[in-house]
Amino acid sequence: MTNRCAVRTQSLSRKYGSFIAVDDLNLAVPAGSIFGFLGPNGAGKTTTIRMLLGLIRPNAGSVEINGRDLAADRKDALASVGAIVETPTLYGNLTGRENLKSAALLIDCPDNDIDRVLEIVSLVRVADKRVKEYSLGMRQRLALARALLGSPKLLILDEPTNGLDPSGIADMRTLIRRLPADFGATVLLSSHILVEVEQIADHCALINHGKTLFQGRLDDLIAEAKATLAIQSADAQRTISFLQSKGVAAEEKNGLVEAPCAFDRRECAALLTAIVTDGQEISYFELKRPSLENLFLQMTARGETNPS
Repeated sequence: MTNRCAVRTQSLSRKYGSFIAVDDLNLAVPAGSIFGFLGPNGAGKTTTIRMLLGLIRPNAGSVEINGRDLAADRKDALASVGAIVETPTLYGNLTGRENLKSAALLIDCPDNDIDRVLEIVSLVRVADKRVKEYSLGMRQRLALARALLGSPKLLILDEPTNGLDPSGIADMRTLIRRLPADFGATVLLSSHILVEVEQIADHCALINHGKTLFQGRLDDLIAEAKATLAIQSADAQRTISFLQSKGVAAEEKNGLVEAPCAFDRRECAALLTAIVTDGQEISYFELKRPSLENLFLQMTARGETNPS
């Protein structure tokens, strides 16, 4: 991974009347990454994306795309960007190929690139069917194909799995995973479905109410969360009392003793060894990995910010 940034914002802000949609946002999206741009609905993600694409102007702050200032050099800054913003608009009475042809004309893209992107998204066999006959998943893949025309260096995808069934989500996830390694594209992926992003992103930013809660490597974010060690013992109350005497806030849930701990097998092994050494019988244990979603809920509840 390089230190270059595909997207950089400085003090980016946007108001609608007295409502602050984006508040002093500083993003740094590493080139070659899959960057999860995360937050609940209404957090300011789509407003930010619209500013990154020059669709709306910020009230304050700046945007750089691949090192080019968006305000000063909009055409060149956006020349290497492909995007899906909210629900993609497609022409239902045109075929998939014709939809791509109309988009290719706008960016002066050769016809042979249409075949290339159709192959990437696995729509070659239905390319000459009218789009109104496509499933929602096929429409989303066609929208991604359109965004890939011209081999952009940056792809900005706003909720690309919205409304898809589990099979469609899995297909889209597989496609997105391929983009940096196979096609040299940086991906900025906006989503409120944290579990999905957790499976494909390597860097992320979490925002809420237009403010940054966290920015950095996804592994570092997960490392901040507490895992849970679930234990089934012959005497739950004895186990709880023992753990509490060691400073561990254990409690009983659904017949199991649950204790927060770091997602560290050595720490868990030490706890289990101490319990067994105390003469207690353990019939089951599980280290439950912290989820990005749970961490996000914890951080928003505490109002924490770490805009590093």
